Amino acid sequence: MTDCHAKDKMIPVRRLVKVHAEASFKEAMGALKEAVKLGQESLAIMDDDGRLIGFLTIRLVLRALDTHVVKLPGYAWTAPCLSCSAAGRMRQIGRMRVWEIMRPLREIYVLEETPVQEVALLMIKNEIHNVPVVDRELKAVGIIRSASLVDIFDSFLED
Repeated sequence: MTDCHAKDKMIPVRRLVKVHAEASFKEAMGALKEAVKLGQESLAIMDDDGRLIGFLTIRLVLRALDTHVVKLPGYAWTAPCLSCSAAGRMRQIGRMRVWEIMRPLREIYVLEETPVQEVALLMIKNEIHNVPVVDRELKAVGIIRSASLVDIFDSFLED
């Protein structure tokens, strides 16, 4: 496994479910449902030129809902039917643009040649489940999911 690099474990950009950065949160949720059916836990966010500029993860969706929906004692969040105020806020969230919620590509990424052990440590350190893979020109070429690195995480536990 020591000779394995990011490019060997990544999912190529062409196979990712994508949405435009200007898409609404509601549109992104529809695309995220499709991504989950394909075993992906995030969406690739694209710009006008078709370049990957970020990701929308399930965790970011939950954070957006938690931040923008009315909280009631005893409830994690208020469903739209429980409160007119919450229903209004849910509609407001649905109109938010993906770029307002996404994790930009520039924050965390690895090069294609990065050893997978380093990728795994980066995920652990930053508490993230996917990492963009870029080429030498810093163009995104794929994504590595934490599920693809289970064998690496397991090797950290060996004596």
